[in-house]
Amino acid sequence: MNHILTSAFAALAFCVTAFAAEPTVVVHTKLIEINSANRLTITELPKDAAGLLSKKGVNVLTFPEVKSRSGESKEFSTTRDIEVADRGKFQIGVTISVRPTVDGNRFRYSVDFNSTDFEGFASDPSKTPIFNIRKITDMKGECDGGKEVWLDLGERFAEQVVEETGKPDTEQLIRRRLIVVIRFDNKA
Repeated sequence: MNHILTSAFAALAFCVTAFAAEPTVVVHTKLIEINSANRLTITELPKDAAGLLSKKGVNVLTFPEVKSRSGESKEFSTTRDIEVADRGKFQIGVTISVRPTVDGNRFRYSVDFNSTDFEGFASDPSKTPIFNIRKITDMKGECDGGKEVWLDLGERFAEQVVEETGKPDTEQLIRRRLIVVIRFDNKA
């Protein structure tokens, strides 16, 4: 009986040691929205937050830093709930999941992206809400630790009232490009 318990404790200790040995990865992210009227390519964008914020029509939507074990997915988002009469609540916005794997100072990553925008209602009597949903799954790559990875997630469209001093308000279709910037470190 003691031999069985000793073996069980040894197996448990091995599992705990293996679990504790998983490296910690620090994932730094920036989710950036750029008014597409800028017509900047991804290579023309400033590679720092101060440079980004100085550009007209650039919004940094979220700037989280999370810790993850190697191989573990972490999610970050900028979303909000909207209430649609007689239909309930719906979540709109952007969600990104990042799964890094570390090998020394080299990182492999997989990124999933989901964007949901409320477009309006169907013109038929049902008045069904219409959502524009875009998903990109399993974007993979690798990089050295401390180096930023820039991923262009495409454009989002929204009608928006534009206010200009001395002019009547106008409703315009606004195009915004989404870019996520990710940097990995293995220092906890």
